[in-house]
Amino acid sequence: MQILRRLPTVLPVLAAFPTFLSSSCAFAQVQAIASEPFAYTWPGLVHDQSGGSGWASSWAATAAPNHDDVVLFSPAVPGPPPFPLGGSTFAGQAHEFGYAERVPDPSGHSSVVENGRFGRDGGTIWVSLSSMRYMGTGLGHYFGGLSLMNGTTEELLLGNPWGLPGWGLDDEASGGAPPVVVAGSDDAQAARLVLRIDYLPGPERARLWLNPAVPHPNCDPDLDVLLHDHRFGHIRIWSGGNGQAGNPAHFFYDGINLDAGASPIGSSFCSPATPNSSGAPALVRAFGCVRVSAQDITLRATQLPPGQPGYFLVSQGAGSFSPPGSQGVLCLSGSIGRYNQLTNVIVGPSGSLRVDLTALPLSPPVAVAPGQTWRFQCWYRDLNPQPTSNFTDAVALTFQ
Repeated sequence: MQILRRLPTVLPVLAAFPTFLSSSCAFAQVQAIASEPFAYTWPGLVHDQSGGSGWASSWAATAAPNHDDVVLFSPAVPGPPPFPLGGSTFAGQAHEFGYAERVPDPSGHSSVVENGRFGRDGGTIWVSLSSMRYMGTGLGHYFGGLSLMNGTTEELLLGNPWGLPGWGLDDEASGGAPPVVVAGSDDAQAARLVLRIDYLPGPERARLWLNPAVPHPNCDPDLDVLLHDHRFGHIRIWSGGNGQAGNPAHFFYDGINLDAGASPIGSSFCSPATPNSSGAPALVRAFGCVRVSAQDITLRATQLPPGQPGYFLVSQGAGSFSPPGSQGVLCLSGSIGRYNQLTNVIVGPSGSLRVDLTALPLSPPVAVAPGQTWRFQCWYRDLNPQPTSNFTDAVALTFQ
């Protein structure tokens, strides 16, 4: 337990360097921003429909005065092929290059909104929809899907990029990443597309899953690419093509969802922790993928005392020990590693750490292997009211 005697001497020194210790990462539970199930009466137009939830506007479709570029479909409509992922009603393209747009409500989503636009650095946004090309040929000379729009500027297309048959992404910025599709995918086959965008300083990270088993997957994306730095204010559904042989490209759309945040992984234990001077127990959560090869685990501690430093601990063993002079409980046992390097120390009320699974900070460093369970906790300073220390609860991750 030598580690427990060193915290009081290490953290007061580190507290003198707040500019180096603060964390800009932000994680939260997944929260719905907006959803659109297209549960409207057929036949009809998408234009002026205002169902679903989380929207700041109704749908606005082009081709005035009729506004019939995007209309409602039903399985009862004769002619088009069936849309297996569509509900009792869904949206579909009626005229090439026409579109329908809608504005998600940014209020209440400060973790992902900046200056009224979605895409704040440190936030995570999910965009998902079901889609299918039901009409059109031309060896990939068409496109269709959902675009993220910033005013009149198209930032990103989720769906079928122009010139590439299949499902994928098209970064629309000048000099942005080239369009890319999932190998072997077919946009004439109905698919559920789930896109996660992690908004970072500089380029954004985008991961796309086709037909995942869960709404917000963590591991094994079908695409993992970087996008240009962007923000968006509304979405657009649309399609178009070269109209070869009078056969224009038309797509179906249904089940549009926009969500914010990331779901924690692992199993929490030692909960709740002892409350600190903020009046709340501090928490630690893990985010990412437990597949070792993914190298994608981030720890997040919250509800720490503001301005007080701390660092994460790691061990394979679970325990329960109250160190002398501490108000909390150490929930780890055995060999305990410390993330106490200057660049890893965090400062309350919250902080994050990206874990290097190839070198956990034991002596000597240890690489995580599939099948192992590792446990993490955060130890931090407090004034409650006298100088002391405390602990978050803990989280266990079993790796694959």
